[in-house]
Amino acid sequence: MPHFEWTEEDYGHSLVFFPLIGAVIGSVLVGVYQLSVWAGLPETVICIALTLIPVMVTGGFHLDGYMDTMDARSSYRSREDKLKILSDPHIGAFAVISLVTAILIYIGAAGVIVHLHDLRAVMSLGVLFVSARSVSGLLAILMPGAKDNGMLHAETGGNRKGILVSQWIWLIVSLTGIVCIGYLYAAGVLIALTGVALYYRHMAVSEFGGVTGDTAGYLLTVSEVIGTAAIAAVSLIVS
Repeated sequence: MPHFEWTEEDYGHSLVFFPLIGAVIGSVLVGVYQLSVWAGLPETVICIALTLIPVMVTGGFHLDGYMDTMDARSSYRSREDKLKILSDPHIGAFAVISLVTAILIYIGAAGVIVHLHDLRAVMSLGVLFVSARSVSGLLAILMPGAKDNGMLHAETGGNRKGILVSQWIWLIVSLTGIVCIGYLYAAGVLIALTGVALYYRHMAVSEFGGVTGDTAGYLLTVSEVIGTAAIAAVSLIVS
């Protein structure tokens, strides 16, 4: 994505456009899938491409938060110590293990979709990146913050009502889009995102005292992985 100088006011409005990045990822993903199938590329190559696209577009920004959160959770220490671990720039073994696990689950789910040549599933996956970011934005506003500083604190410090409304609009529009693709795919995505959100809400509050930028990255990563697995499951059912 393009880089520019951020001001405090920019941070306060950035979440409004957060799901738009998901739309960029989804558009590129569907386009690459179509071109790969047209070119006759092996299924393994297509799966790897679908896995790399979100990382290449975002620079792995949210995976960093996911890894930091998994490091902190795996320490089984006090809330204060876990928050310190989130700020630690070092990478622990559990972060690497968790990242590899998440990537393998995603590749496996993407492999099912590619093998079945399910274009509706690929399109649903593309829209999933918008829905997942909408849920992440909603919880960033609705949940208490674990810290009174950091990027997420700055991003949620603007027009909170406007951000909240925008995230609901993004979520409703994206889910409606998946319904148009196939109602079973929409049901799978909705169940997956709801389950992850409920689990995350309990986990973040009980273990960290609220949401941080890193835990938000954790939520987004898990939502995308579990959402992809749900779409793959639906694809198996309808095939």
